Order: sequence, then structure tokens, then C-alpha cells
Amino acid sequence: MKKFIAVLLIVTTLLSLCFVPAYAEKSVKPSIDHNLIREAFNEEIQKTIQSGKAKGAVATLVVEGKELLKTGYGYAVEDLGIESDPDLTGFRIGSISKTFVAVAALMAAEDGLLDFHTDISEYLGVDFPKLRYPVTMHHLLTHTGGFEEIITGMAVKNISDTDPLSITVRKYIPEQIFKPGKVASYSNYGTALAAYVVECATGIDFADYSIDRIFKPLGMDHTTFAHTHDKVYVSHAYLPNGKETLEPYMNLYPEGSAVSTAHDMGTYIRWLMSDDANILSLNGKEQLLSRQFSSSDELSGIGYIWNIKTRNEYTYFDKKGQTLHFYSRVVLIPEFDTGIFLSFNTYVPDQEITDIINKVV
Repeated sequence: MKKFIAVLLIVTTLLSLCFVPAYAEKSVKPSIDHNLIREAFNEEIQKTIQSGKAKGAVATLVVEGKELLKTGYGYAVEDLGIESDPDLTGFRIGSISKTFVAVAALMAAEDGLLDFHTDISEYLGVDFPKLRYPVTMHHLLTHTGGFEEIITGMAVKNISDTDPLSITVRKYIPEQIFKPGKVASYSNYGTALAAYVVECATGIDFADYSIDRIFKPLGMDHTTFAHTHDKVYVSHAYLPNGKETLEPYMNLYPEGSAVSTAHDMGTYIRWLMSDDANILSLNGKEQLLSRQFSSSDELSGIGYIWNIKTRNEYTYFDKKGQTLHFYSRVVLIPEFDTGIFLSFNTYVPDQEITDIINKVV
């Protein structure tokens, strides 16, 4: 019996030596030098500014709930000597605005005012033009509403030329060229329509709803959809040759007109990656980043607005924001409790931004 127990102990030990390392590799996070990441991220952005490829930028790096970096680079308004300030200078974040539409829709659903799988015609009223195919909020937030992408009416030169959302979503309806839920086809109109559905379901203007229900509760005091931007001083736009230029105003505004600061976006990142459920339940936050649609089982797919990507064998979430002249990106890397945001007031080639992002991802 003693010999049997001894043999059993030896076998058990050998088995543990064989299997534990493999398990440990899957469960233990690789060690990361946060300071090295911060320095590399900061250095790459500085190179872009110093090379003259962009006039100004703001960025933030959040690790384990703390701002490891929050910095402004170059000028927000060169002629006046106003430098980019991460706390006070608003940058146009383009389609990152769409992530707020997804949050707002999920909040309305949790309030019992909206169902993600009900035909949106139930909320739009009898005067709204009939679509070719029935569409749901789930379709709109996964870019599977079937709409062709058009730019007509999307942007105008003057604030006075903008129309209320209730008018623009009726005036610029694109064709539905696919049956909803079948094909992912990026749609700025679809997101603007999603925001209007929230507006109809809640009875509150979408820009006001965003301020009162999202930005104020989160402490994002310098973030707004309002065209007048009275909450923040907004950076001017610049061409790649360094000359100042005019940035148009978004007519279908919820799809890409939000203005925010590096500080506020850092606050947003911390909320997204925390267990804070003060405006949206943890289940709702999980839905944002869970795969909601994919064209193939082999592809990572899309959550509600957020793109799901993989790099170095782990998953991260990404949203690009691009206006005529501004370029922004926000990235969440849950495995390392890390998030980044950066925005330039000059159009910078996509690959160059990706190279900067890859210093962290």
C-alpha cells in the first residue's frame, strides 16, 4: 500500500509538471512596462507634430483606471499662439461620436422605452417615410440596415445651414440596397437615424439627452454635440501643408459632430472599462463590446458601433473618427486594462495613426 501511495504521488507530481505551465501561460498576463509604453506613445505623437504633418494634437493613455498620460501637442490655433490643452481644448472626434449613440440607445432600452429588435417605425411616427425593408435598432448599430452610403447633405459650411435632426433624417434617406441583417455596410445615415429613434422614444432632443444622461453624469463637462460648442474652445482645422482651413458642420450631426477633450475621453475610457453602472448596467456595457454581427465566423465582427479586432493573440476594441480635417482614434484593450485616445487637428494618413496605436496595442 505504501509503495502504491508513493508511486501515485510521483505520477501526480509528474502530471502537474506537465500541465501547469501550459495553464499558466493562458491565465497569467504578460508583464508590461507601462512607462515604456507611455514614452513610446508620447514620442510617436511628438514626431508627427515636429515633422509638420499635423499642427496640433491631444492624447490620453489610461492604464488600470489611471491617466498614465494626458498631453496636448502643438497648436490649437497657431495665429493666436493657443496651444493644444488636454483639459480645455476641444477636438472634433468624428465617428467616435457614434459610440455615444449606442450608449444612449442601450440606456433608452433599459428604461423600457426602446426595444432593439422591434421595427423602428414603431417609434418614428406615421409621418416618417416608409423604408423599403423593416429596420431595427440592432441593425442600425451594427451597420446592417442595408443602406447605401451617401454624403449628400451630410455636411454644410455654415451653422445657419444646418437643419434639425428631425428634418435631415427625412430629407437625406438613402436607398436600402440590402435586406437588413444580411450585409455589413457602413452607414453614417444609419447612426443618425438611430439617434433620432432615441429622440422619438424618449421625447428628448438627442443632443440634450446626451448631455443630461451621459456627459454630465460621467463628468465629461467639455463634451458636446451642440453646434455652437459653448462648453469648450474648439481647435481650428489645418491642412497638411500647415495652412488653417474651415471645418464644415455636420448636418446629420449624431454620426460625427461631437467635440471632446483628452481629459473627457480619458474619463469615458475609464467608465467603459470599469464596473461603474451609474448610467448603464454592466450587462448593457457588455453588449456594447460583445460581437453583435459578423460576416463570417472567422472574422471578429462588430459590437454596437465598436469594431472588434485582434492583435498579438488578444482582442481589442477600436473606433476611428475622421472629419474632413480632424483624425481621432479610441482603443480599448481589456486584457491589459488599458485604453488610449488621440486626436489630430490635421488629416494624418491612416497607416501612420495605426503605427502610433501599435506602440500600445
